[in-house]
Formats: sequence, structure tokens, C-alpha cells
Amino acid sequence: MASNSGTFSVTAETLVGIDLARNLPGADRAALAGCCHGLVYEEGQIIVSPDDRDRAVYFVVTGSVRVAHYAGSGREVIFRELRPGAMFGELAAIDNEARSAHVLAGKQTRLVRIAQRDFLGLLERNGEINRALMTHLTRLVRLLSERVFEKDTYKVDARIHREILRQAEQNEIDNQAVIEHHSDERLAHVVGTDRSAVNKALRRLQREKLLDKRPGRMTVPDVAALRRLVESEEA
Repeated sequence: MASNSGTFSVTAETLVGIDLARNLPGADRAALAGCCHGLVYEEGQIIVSPDDRDRAVYFVVTGSVRVAHYAGSGREVIFRELRPGAMFGELAAIDNEARSAHVLAGKQTRLVRIAQRDFLGLLERNGEINRALMTHLTRLVRLLSERVFEKDTYKVDARIHREILRQAEQNEIDNQAVIEHHSDERLAHVVGTDRSAVNKALRRLQREKLLDKRPGRMTVPDVAALRRLVESEEA
């Protein structure tokens, strides 16, 4: 396990926003909290890497993490960006195989860690958590399948629009969405293109009033309109 910058106490209240634990009864959530440790990471710190022997599972409490792989040239390929409530490390915990990617912290990232043994024991004892995990893994398979399909089917602009829509839908409130900690370079890595292509696509969205872009942040003023654009590209 990589070194962290600090720790904090985990309570049942800490876990309320965690997807896997949000539907647990209070007593079960408190029992889960007793097995967990709170860790603080600074931006850019490596949380897990492929050569780790540790098989713990992590939940994002605040901040964000990115799941990435590095080519021999050093090029970063981003698989996923995870926000508060999300989980990672579950695959290695389940099959006891090596980690499949690096996970790096974003700004102001606080994580909850549960050891592999405690996580597997929890799955054996709690049917609600088991069902939540199966739902999570199903969504993950669907997302990765969708990404492969998009890469082979859509032009770069359409892939960029779809990725922005995904992020917007995760943050949507009253048909508007704010996407924090945005980076053109990171978005390029996610969709498999270069930064200049992302810049051009975002400028076009700005001209069409579908996007407002500021340093480190994007605002989608009309998520429904962006969704209609994506649907028209699919057609």
C-alpha cells in the first residue's frame, strides 16, 4: 500500500454516501465502519499500483481518483474517473490476482479502506451488500463494453460529447451540471485522442451554448440539449 498523507476516524455517518453501504441498516453500517480505516491523500499520490501485494478495497469519501495504465512510452491511458461514493480495488480482492492499474488521488481526497479479509467476510454475511456489489460489477462491465464500442464506432468529437454527457449526468441538478477538476489532457486520455482535438470540440460546444468552460471546471447549462446532440450523433 502506498504511503498516505494523513488519517481520520471512520463512523457510520462517514459511510452514508458510499454506494455499497447507503442502503444498509444503521447497525450494519456501524459494524462496517468498525472494519474500516480513513486515509487522506494529496493530489497525484499513488494509492495502488500493479505491483502491490495488498488486496484491500477502497471507497471514495471526498475528492476523486483516476484509474489509469501507463504504456512503455509513459503515455497515460485513463480507464475511469471515480467520484465520492465509488469503490475500487474490488476485483483484486475478489479473485486475489494482481492489481490491473494504477489509482491516483485527485484534490482533497479522503478514502475509506477495508482489508480484503474483512471485505470478503462482509460479502459472505450480508446479502444486501452482495446484491449491491453484483449491480456495481454489472455496471462496470457495461461501461467498459460501451467504451470499446464507442472507440470503434464514433468519431473523436462524438466520443468527447458522450464522455462529457456521462460526467454531466453524474452531477446533474435541475438539468444543469458542474464538472469539477476538469483537464483537457485527462479528457483526451479517457477518449483516446489528443489535447488539440479536445480543445476544438469544446470550443464548438461553447459556440453552440452547450458548454461553459473555465480553468479546472466545465458547466453544462442544458444537459437535455447535450443529450439530444449525442442522440443525433448516434442516429
